[in-house]
Amino acid sequence: MFVYGLFDYAVTRDQTLRFNVFREQSTSKNQGIGNFDMLERGYSSEDHNTTFRIQEAGPLGRRFFINTRANINWSDSNAHSLFEGPTVRVLEQFTAGGQQRTGGSESRTLNLQSDLDYVRGIHSMRAGMQFDGGSYRSNDSLNYFGTYTFTNREAYLNNRPRSFTQRIGDPNIAYKNLQAGMYVQDDIRVRKNLTISPGLRYEAQTHLSDYNNLGPRAGLTWSPGKAGTTTLRGSAGIFYDWLPASTYEQTLRVDGHRQQELNIDNPSYPDPGTGGTVSATNRYLLGDGLHMQRNTRFSAGVDRAVTKKIRVNANYAYTLGTNLMRGLNLNPPLNALGDRPDPEFANVIEVVGDAESRAHTLNIGASINFNVPGAQGGGGPVMINNGGGMIMISGGPPPPPPPGAARTPANARWNWRRMQIFTNLGLGHQFNDTSGPFSTPATGSLPDEWGPANFDIRRRFNVSLSSSQLRNLNANLNFNASSAPPYTVLTGLDTNGDLIFNDRPFDVGRNSRRASAQWNMNGFFTYSRTFGKPMQMPGGISFGNERGALTATQGAGSTQGRYRVSFNVQIQNITNHGNLGSYIGTITSPYFGLPQVVLGTRKIDVGMGISF
Repeated sequence: MFVYGLFDYAVTRDQTLRFNVFREQSTSKNQGIGNFDMLERGYSSEDHNTTFRIQEAGPLGRRFFINTRANINWSDSNAHSLFEGPTVRVLEQFTAGGQQRTGGSESRTLNLQSDLDYVRGIHSMRAGMQFDGGSYRSNDSLNYFGTYTFTNREAYLNNRPRSFTQRIGDPNIAYKNLQAGMYVQDDIRVRKNLTISPGLRYEAQTHLSDYNNLGPRAGLTWSPGKAGTTTLRGSAGIFYDWLPASTYEQTLRVDGHRQQELNIDNPSYPDPGTGGTVSATNRYLLGDGLHMQRNTRFSAGVDRAVTKKIRVNANYAYTLGTNLMRGLNLNPPLNALGDRPDPEFANVIEVVGDAESRAHTLNIGASINFNVPGAQGGGGPVMINNGGGMIMISGGPPPPPPPGAARTPANARWNWRRMQIFTNLGLGHQFNDTSGPFSTPATGSLPDEWGPANFDIRRRFNVSLSSSQLRNLNANLNFNASSAPPYTVLTGLDTNGDLIFNDRPFDVGRNSRRASAQWNMNGFFTYSRTFGKPMQMPGGISFGNERGALTATQGAGSTQGRYRVSFNVQIQNITNHGNLGSYIGTITSPYFGLPQVVLGTRKIDVGMGISF
């Protein structure tokens, strides 16, 4: 069930308050079934989410404009397994038994953002801040009956599991998370065709010991020549990523004391009993001096208007990631007997920030707009009384069409010109040496992990068609295609005895194989009608800087009925093309090198909206 409400209130002629209320609740059944998971692995979940948003925006005097937003969110979720019992996992062949999920989580969060624009002379400055705070509680329980892991089907038929793991202890946790950022930037119009944009952002977050997160950045926009048909852009900057709340939650949940992960090496089956070797519990913790993840990015681009209707562009970017998070096992096995440096624990996974990434991307795009420039003009100039001065909003009638041009009434039932086409080709590659904050190197050596990132897709292509040629109907079609993503080849064995099944064959790198390419076509169609007493609707307003004063441009207005009804249809994967995914990388699996799933099967959503 989905409920949404919007209310706008004009406090003054210049200041507007906007209130949004969003409520969603859903129940999902038979989740967790598919891939290698048998029917008894199903579970159900319930989610409730409520968001209240308030926004205030408008000019302050002649040179200032403020935009402040606040979001308050309440959410909770819980899950229930269809069948309760231990899990039996045969690597890359099948998983049976209970899903072992119960409990849930709740959160209360506040997001506050505010931006202040100031215009004077050649400067267009903006300063702002963002504050995110949240309170989280959870009693989510997983793997409370335990999981048997078998390396292959033969071991399963002979009742010889490689390991038994079980999470025990108190699942109740509560914590708070605060993060904030502030910034200042300036667009300096050195000349009519040259703008320099320096800026600085600062960010901080609880649970990290690093408070030196200054992110300088700068950009340049230059349009050489008098015609202004070509624009060159360049930028450089440092950007930070906050620590995910889920990562911090894992270190609280399985800290070796509140909750523990029991490990039994070579247990008996179906009752682990006291057979085999009982290892101490696993433990997860944040490293001392953990820094915020950082990306240093350089980019350069060009945009050119080939004709009045056709534009082409290209953009290259190089991104260097540092302080990326990965797992370091502080307590690996010392020998084949499974002895550990600290016998009180098994694996002690510390989240450290010494991983890196490199990315090169090139995007080439083009757009064709068949609309005749100026075909829909606004009214005459509009003056807004702004207390400390006047803001000029320029409009005016559209320019007349060229001599001999066919005239199409603005309200014609069919106008072939109301159509736009966009296309984009993306090329690049992304390498890193981490798969996440708790991923440990298979060999224990970080340099051995360097390889394609999990999301390294070398080629992407997109073409979109947007049409309003038929009056009252908006149609959008897009076609997407991408080359194959990578996946890792695994032995399916625990050669080093750390009970982490990420071992690779000798001299085989991480993400060294490729799955299959993918493509699909999507569509979104909206048909709208208005009725009731006709009303004059104002056009949109965009703000800018001219001769040191805040200026605004008035878009085209329109006359329409007081009430509006719209019907929409959204179709995912119109052709129902089967995109194969989740390829099996474990050599011991009979399905090695084969896909598990079909991604993004056809889905049709139908909706209706009423506004007044």
